[in-house]
Amino acid sequence: MSSGCNVCKLNVLITQKRINCVKCQAKYHFECIVPPGSSKSPIIRGQWVCPICKNKSPPTLLESSIAGTTKTTEETVAPEGNWLTAIRNEVQKIISQTVSVELTKIREELTGLHDIQSSIEYLSSIFDTVKQELEDAKKEILSLKKDNSDLRDIVNSHANIINILDREARANNIEVHCIPEHKGENLLKTVEQIGRVINTPITEGSVVKCTRVAKLNKISTRLIRGKQTVKMFGLM
Repeated sequence: MSSGCNVCKLNVLITQKRINCVKCQAKYHFECIVPPGSSKSPIIRGQWVCPICKNKSPPTLLESSIAGTTKTTEETVAPEGNWLTAIRNEVQKIISQTVSVELTKIREELTGLHDIQSSIEYLSSIFDTVKQELEDAKKEILSLKKDNSDLRDIVNSHANIINILDREARANNIEVHCIPEHKGENLLKTVEQIGRVINTPITEGSVVKCTRVAKLNKISTRLIRGKQTVKMFGLM
């Protein structure tokens, strides 16, 4: 049996309004039999006979009754069941597509969240590293401050010792003024002679160093013998 409409020759889908002939079971589009706006009398399913069968000899009363009962059952159960199944399948397909699209979006969002989480973990590790470096630098600075303070104390202590030693050393220094200067003189011998004159013997080696003090005016060539100064260091 052909599944096409005998009027428009197009396929009759289960989702379309259709009607079958109770005799030949031929399928027709409902719109092809009763066009929209038509004034024809309403067609009752299970009793409709196609124009081709109407032109044939009329069936007996029993055949008509059996055919009508069988057709009514088929038109009531089969087409309605197929129509509901088609709608159910279409709804399931739409729901499946919608859920698939939404799940894809959710996966993309979760991927973005995973990337954000990875970035946060990376920044957190950098922060922990910088924090640890700052803590180490802080400890090192405190240690350097302590070492600096200790060094300052040591320097101050040594400075005090040096000052004391310098004062003690200066206490043993003697300056002798108004000693005439001679070319090629030996100041140590001169100092020993002065000691003998004043009855204070100065032995050899008791004077660490003996030198003349430089003139205030180094440019002047005039020799002032009366103001020459001899300085002895470390007199024992």
